[in-house]
Amino acid sequence: MFRPLLFVFGLMSFSSTAQVAHTAPAPIVSLDTGKIAERVCYYQDQAYSFGAIIQVGVYYMECKAANDFETNGSLKWQRINKKPQQKSSQ
Repeated sequence: MFRPLLFVFGLMSFSSTAQVAHTAPAPIVSLDTGKIAERVCYYQDQAYSFGAIIQVGVYYMECKAANDFETNGSLKWQRINKKPQQKSSQ
């Protein structure tokens, strides 16, 4: 009878010294799913669609597919060697 009583007192003294660890709540992550599948090239915080041509300094850049074998993959800016032709308004 003495051993079970000693065991109970031992458990009680152990549980009183236990400490509770407080952790910060996990951050909330949200995604704008409307823009995930959007295929655009970015330049100076503006989005340009496939085929867009811009001038950066003395270079002209075209928004093209990053990989030739993908039809819906990501886009990238690619330098073009000649100045694009202007459409005449006649």
